[in-house]
Amino acid sequence: MQKHTRPINVKELLRKEEAELINFNLEVQRGSVWNKKQKGMLIHSLICDYAIPPLYFVDNNDKIINVLDGQQRMRAIIEYANNEFSIPLNVHNYYDDITETTIEIEGKIFNELNEEIKDIFNSKNIASYTFKEITEIEIEEMFKRLNSGTALRKIEYTRVAIGHNMRSFLTEISNMDFFKTSINITDKARNRFMDQEIILQIITLLKNENNNLSGAKLLKLAEELNENGIDEEVRQAIINTSNYLFNVFPEKEKYLKKVHIPIIFKLANQAIKDNIDVMTFFDLIDRFFENIPDAYKEACQAGSAKAENVNKRLEILTEQFNKFLEFAHKEDIKSDIGMKIGKDSIIRKIEKPDELEIEEEIEALEQYPDAMQDYHASDDITAAYQEQAVGVM
Repeated sequence: MQKHTRPINVKELLRKEEAELINFNLEVQRGSVWNKKQKGMLIHSLICDYAIPPLYFVDNNDKIINVLDGQQRMRAIIEYANNEFSIPLNVHNYYDDITETTIEIEGKIFNELNEEIKDIFNSKNIASYTFKEITEIEIEEMFKRLNSGTALRKIEYTRVAIGHNMRSFLTEISNMDFFKTSINITDKARNRFMDQEIILQIITLLKNENNNLSGAKLLKLAEELNENGIDEEVRQAIINTSNYLFNVFPEKEKYLKKVHIPIIFKLANQAIKDNIDVMTFFDLIDRFFENIPDAYKEACQAGSAKAENVNKRLEILTEQFNKFLEFAHKEDIKSDIGMKIGKDSIIRKIEKPDELEIEEEIEALEQYPDAMQDYHASDDITAAYQEQAVGVM
């Protein structure tokens, strides 16, 4: 690994962005997560000469700036230059020491700044470090060290710990239709990898180990997956079940939230093994969430990721699922019996024409016309039925 240090000014960054020479998508990176106030305060700091943390890049000998650390700062600079937000109100304005004058900048987008302030913004230098001949493992370690004192979420550390191959797998699954279209999470949550956190929780459940879905447990799982990889049976189950669930939920469903998705996924995996069709599975889930049992609600409160609460939710939903299938099976049997009884009754009527009026016989045949193929009615009734059928035609 080689490290090179040099300042880079805002104008150069903007030129590289325009030429599409900046890559924010190293696997260890999160999405855009800063709010407008955070972005605005950075711009104010930059213009008013407060210290800005360095930027860290990876050079792969392709003229592309691969951002290792500093993505939020760089995005803020680029977006401000494009007038996407303003400097916050209630901050002090720019003071020019030479002319001893104050220039107003608070509440202004880039195009509203005077030319002097625009020049100051464009010419500001930011320290940067560029790493060459750096391996994936070194990138992961560097990212962890650079962010050891920042407020990254546990899932962001977990994604680093999980290694390149598993990060690629998480990204692949998170881009499947079920996770892109059906689940009910915000774009901001996706930028913080909530969808990939859910997938790790699903892996935990499918491995049939301790169903603790906490951040600490997922970090331990990530380390194991980095060392040993994912079992092929679990990998295929995730892919197949994701496809199955997209057929069940082709559109976003309000109850497909983080706390419920792993539980539903686990049950759907079993439903596939039991050859449960997608409509039946949808009916079950939809009815369940229309009238959620109190015990299930309690298991969704604080501490919902604890094994005892996860197991409770699994137990309740599985029990309801089995009851639903048992009821549906009984209804199918009743329906089959009803059809047989109805058919037999009609057959008896057809076989005993002397006990019925011709009109009643015709009505019976209309209810079950296939009976004529298997049973012989009286000639008078058959003729009357056919005559009426011709008349209708």
